[in-house]
Amino acid sequence: WIGLLAALRRSELLALTVGDLGEVAGMHRCTVEIRKSKTDQDMRGVTLVVPGSETRPAHIDPVRCIQAWLQELTDMHGGTLPADTPLFPGINHAGRPNASAMTGQAWSARLSELAEISGAISDPGQLKMVSGHSLRRGFVTDAARRGQTAVQIQRVTRHTDLAALARYVGQLQQQ
Repeated sequence: WIGLLAALRRSELLALTVGDLGEVAGMHRCTVEIRKSKTDQDMRGVTLVVPGSETRPAHIDPVRCIQAWLQELTDMHGGTLPADTPLFPGINHAGRPNASAMTGQAWSARLSELAEISGAISDPGQLKMVSGHSLRRGFVTDAARRGQTAVQIQRVTRHTDLAALARYVGQLQQQ
């Protein structure tokens, strides 16, 4: 949910730690602190908001899914969860989390697996196209299909070059 709704790059998503998440007081939302990204080499960082939906079932509400994942991580770590814990840790052969973040290759494989398990994609050819970039691209695709303008999409994706964003939308229109 974080990767999709905040249109994160794979590198941004995999760099997240537990301490990068926050709550918006009195609202069903959470914040995500991106400390460094491709377009923020000075590491000024940016705080993004991931909206929740109290009307959706818990398993498809972004905020409740994030809270459930944090509880799962806490359990995997034996009840303590330091702020520098990777939000998406690598998992060893015994099913325990590593101290380091998941690799980009492992993330792409897991995302493809989740797409298949969820039924979102059943065509084996399409599953091969799922990558670590699919969530960011999926956000742009969905936003464009819902009629959002390039500027509205850019506010979320943080593209500094509208021409790069336009390539996504142009490819969508050709399909």
